[in-house]
Amino acid sequence: KGVGAQAVEHLVEVRGDRPFTDLADFGQRINPRIINKRTLESLVAAGALDELSPDRASVHAGVDRILAHAARIQDSASSGQVELFGGAMEAEPILLPAVEPWLAAEKLQREHDAVGFYLSAHPLDEYTDVLKKMRVQTWAEFAESVHRGATAGRLAGTVTAKQERRTDKQSFALRGRLFKLESELPPVDVMFYYKVLSLVGKVADEAEKVGDRLQILLAK
Repeated sequence: KGVGAQAVEHLVEVRGDRPFTDLADFGQRINPRIINKRTLESLVAAGALDELSPDRASVHAGVDRILAHAARIQDSASSGQVELFGGAMEAEPILLPAVEPWLAAEKLQREHDAVGFYLSAHPLDEYTDVLKKMRVQTWAEFAESVHRGATAGRLAGTVTAKQERRTDKQSFALRGRLFKLESELPPVDVMFYYKVLSLVGKVADEAEKVGDRLQILLAK
């Protein structure tokens, strides 16, 4: 998100068959009129620059410095002081701000916001051993068991969105809340009717108050 086709095509063009070696080299080759601040922040959040500098927080905080570096190179190129994409001028190092690294949860949330799904890891990864002890199935295992005739299963996922729903205007029992649940596969919509929400709804509301993403276990 926030990275248009023009920006992607530009990155592919300036990279060519020479991978970027570091942030200074990256800044020396990009055009800041095409790769703007919002675009660069999205790339950082998505992990696109991890190979150049793995600390996303410091790179994100240093976006202005990277773009300023790129602008200086562009100005020098315009004045004929340096060949734009590979002159003799050596890229000066870019000193990033000293900031606290993003916690794993924040890193994944920013990645999810930028990409639309979890890419490098999943919030439930740290609970792998616990979930195994609870005999929680993966989506693949659950789908296979249903294919074999199972009518119930145990799943875990992260709720990333919700929407109030009513399937029958005359029946309160059929009113519920639609959750978008994500695990190791693309998100799926799960409907909780109010009978079930009476058990988990308070947990969901409390998670929402503290601005956290709800991680919930579905069992039947």
